[in-house]
Amino acid sequence: MARQIFINSGNSIDVDRASNDNQEFNLTAEIGLYSDNMKTMASKFSDLADTAQNCKVKIQQCREDGLEMLQHSKDLGTRCRSAWESESIAKMVEQRDAIIRQRLERK
Repeated sequence: MARQIFINSGNSIDVDRASNDNQEFNLTAEIGLYSDNMKTMASKFSDLADTAQNCKVKIQQCREDGLEMLQHSKDLGTRCRSAWESESIAKMVEQRDAIIRQRLERK
């Protein structure tokens, strides 16, 4: 049997029905809140995914820059070695010429 209460105007309200309506309203509000929270979380995850993608792009750019710098360093190393070898050869030629001059001067 449904419980009823009487309001001052004399109308009766079914308490069980009112309770169910209130619970339904509360559930609807909670579902709406959860839905909003899920949308917020989805947006944040999307932002995180964008940030991760940006990081991935920057990391790739750093790798490319690093490889470019490594190649530049190798090129500089090759040039330095070539210059050192050229300088060494030039010094050997100077030493040889000096020895030849000394021998010619002694004769």
